Amino acid sequence: MLHILLLLFLQQFTFVTGSMLENIFRFGVKNLNLSVKKSLL
Repeated sequence: MLHILLLLFLQQFTFVTGSMLENIFRFGVKNLNLSVKKSLL
C-alpha cells in the first residue's frame, strides 16, 4: 500500500517539476530571443 502512495507522489512531483522547468525554459528562450533581436537592431 505504501509503495503505491509513494509512486503516486513521485508521479505528481515529477509532473509539477517538469511543468515548472518547462515554463522557466520557455521564459528564458523568450528573453533570449528578445535580447538577440535588440542586439541585432
